[in-house]
Amino acid sequence: MGQGGRLDLDKINNPNSYSAWTAYGQSKLGNVLFTRELSRRLLARGIQNVHVNALHPGGVFTGPLEEYNFIVRFLAKLVLYSADDGAKTQLYVATHEDIVTNNWHGRYFLPIPKLSETNALGQDMDLASRLWDFSLEFINKIIQDYSS
Repeated sequence: MGQGGRLDLDKINNPNSYSAWTAYGQSKLGNVLFTRELSRRLLARGIQNVHVNALHPGGVFTGPLEEYNFIVRFLAKLVLYSADDGAKTQLYVATHEDIVTNNWHGRYFLPIPKLSETNALGQDMDLASRLWDFSLEFINKIIQDYSS
């Protein structure tokens, strides 16, 4: 699943501990956690007609892969979704009546489309709340820096 990174908010902006793969994993986990927290907050306010869900689109064969040699393109086409198939999960989660009918809030979907559960980190609502607060503090600091 795409939400496998650990998320240490105390070290998230430390350039000495940066790794591209770690950052990628953290961004995927952050998307899931932020989705769950936004959904929780909306429901706590009685807002039930907004369905906030996360998804993993899967590996998709897109334009940049056309630049690689024949062997890479051939192998990629064997294991990756086409662009059309790659869009199906997003379209389903954004538009399908199942989302409303099943009252799915803060859920996680895999391709093409399949309701799934995340790993334990993706279900950590304490971490989701802390990420939300961290994000607000970070945004407020940037706004203050640019407004002075």
